[in-house]
Amino acid sequence: KSNLEISLEAIAEHGDVFESQLVAVHDLLEDKVAKRTQELAEKNRQLQQEVQERERIAVALRESEAYTRTLIRESLIGLVLCRLDGSLVEVNPAFINLIGYSAEGTLQLNFWQLLPEELATSLRTQWLSQLETTERYGPYETEYLHKEGYRIPVKLAGVIIHHHGERFIWTNVDNISEQKQAKIAL
Repeated sequence: KSNLEISLEAIAEHGDVFESQLVAVHDLLEDKVAKRTQELAEKNRQLQQEVQERERIAVALRESEAYTRTLIRESLIGLVLCRLDGSLVEVNPAFINLIGYSAEGTLQLNFWQLLPEELATSLRTQWLSQLETTERYGPYETEYLHKEGYRIPVKLAGVIIHHHGERFIWTNVDNISEQKQAKIAL
């Protein structure tokens, strides 16, 4: 036999071994790809469920915020959110109407500026002390000053709320002018 024939026979003999090894490696790789594809499909399904859940939560949160905003906006009682230093953060239309300022003008005011000067310091000290102790104050009857200068009898009650790591005072402001007039009439 020639060298060429011997080499071809050797290749043919070993070629079957190489081919069977290639088939085994191919099958192993196919199994790994199928398993990984299945794992990725499961992860994708889980991620899609998570996205759907987050979307559901976001919709529920938006609805809840809209609901709360409507309640605050439509309340007949004045509602005020201010910092402990008295700077106004948020007020509702009932409060704006009560004191006679524009929405923008109201937010430039300080909660303590709305009280008559002779009451402001003592009430501020009293309320802040009570807030520090109980995280609530009131209900108290006092007077607010309208933009036009006249006094409005009000009943106030407040509570400390925590939001984004900051403390605020949430106050209910009830105009009790009609009650005072009725009492006088009696």
